[in-house]
Amino acid sequence: MKKRHVLWIMCLVAMVGLVVSACAVPSETPEPAAPEPAAPKDPFVVGVTGGMSGPVASTYLPGLELVRCYIENLNDEGGIDGRMIELNMEDDRGDPARAASSARKFSETGVHLMVSHSVTATYSGIVAEIEKANIPLIVGGTASPAWLAPNPPHPLIFMGTYGGCFDAQALWIRLLKVHYGPGTKVGWLGVDIPGSRYATQKCAEYCEKEGLKSIEAYVPMGTTDLSAVALTFYEEGDVDVISFMGPGRLGPELYNGLVKLGWEGDLSSVFAEDVEGAMEIAKLNQIDIVQGLLFAPWQENTEEHQELLAIANKYKAASINSMSFFGFPVGPQMEAIFRGTGYPVTTEKMLEVMNNLELDLRPFTGVKGRSETDHVGPIYQRLYILDKNGGVTPGTSWYKFDQLTQEITDIGQF
Repeated sequence: MKKRHVLWIMCLVAMVGLVVSACAVPSETPEPAAPEPAAPKDPFVVGVTGGMSGPVASTYLPGLELVRCYIENLNDEGGIDGRMIELNMEDDRGDPARAASSARKFSETGVHLMVSHSVTATYSGIVAEIEKANIPLIVGGTASPAWLAPNPPHPLIFMGTYGGCFDAQALWIRLLKVHYGPGTKVGWLGVDIPGSRYATQKCAEYCEKEGLKSIEAYVPMGTTDLSAVALTFYEEGDVDVISFMGPGRLGPELYNGLVKLGWEGDLSSVFAEDVEGAMEIAKLNQIDIVQGLLFAPWQENTEEHQELLAIANKYKAASINSMSFFGFPVGPQMEAIFRGTGYPVTTEKMLEVMNNLELDLRPFTGVKGRSETDHVGPIYQRLYILDKNGGVTPGTSWYKFDQLTQEITDIGQF
């Protein structure tokens, strides 16, 4: 009897257990944990010193801003294999001490590459720092012949835009002699800094060789009152046309001063002046201006121009005009260098890429090449007519020439 009672109790317990089990809420299968986000890759780091404010800003800020916008757009599109290009930008205001201080700061923080887009007076301090730290340098705009002369150029310094001191003679060959003819007298205005003085002297020298008379004048950096120069050119120089080789918009200012004195000559604006400023002078004085440019200006309005302008507007460029192209090649050049170098970055790997670089910048300008014996590459130039009604039209086809202008070729169109 007791045995049956025990069995009965055991069966009851088993049945209760089954009921409890049936009523129990089954436990949910846990969701797999979300994967940890991948750690960001180390960036390519660039130190940029440039003339972002002060009297040199009109020449250098537009190019610096277009480079910034170009790199920000590249980063937003994924960078280079997931790595960003980190731009550390410092305003040197065209002051040599500021530029040297920025370069020292960059070298101490370990940037992979330096960029200078400022006046030639700032270069010496920057070059001293890159030599100590063994860091390559890209120079936007123009440069000194001491560092970029061929065979061999300075091993660490490469040109971003053009070698102004070498190709200056192309200006008078195509812009002055061809357009104005022999016997014309040119008034050359330069700024008293190394690059501008050298280029202005060479232009005057080449004018004399080709039967073009010339007179020169130089003003300190930051000069705004050009009345003394205007008076000299008007009373003593008897010039037919004036031109300016240097930073800042001094050509149009000198032209206005001469016109007030009763002068009736021409303004020959060159690539150191923005097209937009020269257009204002043309409309104000109801004259046509011949301008020699290294790039097809915004007024060409190709599809590629529109795309680049959209990028500049998207990333809120502080200044956009034709001088944007004075520094623009630095952006695509940086991208090409880092794509070729990969990671980790070493100076040796970068120099190997930089000494064997080909950059296609059409339709803005032509194909730019670099080699161990040439850190400037071919230069392209075209004349544009800025007419008194606000039009900008090509005055010649494009010319291609080497940095010493020993070979000049009419290439037609890009």
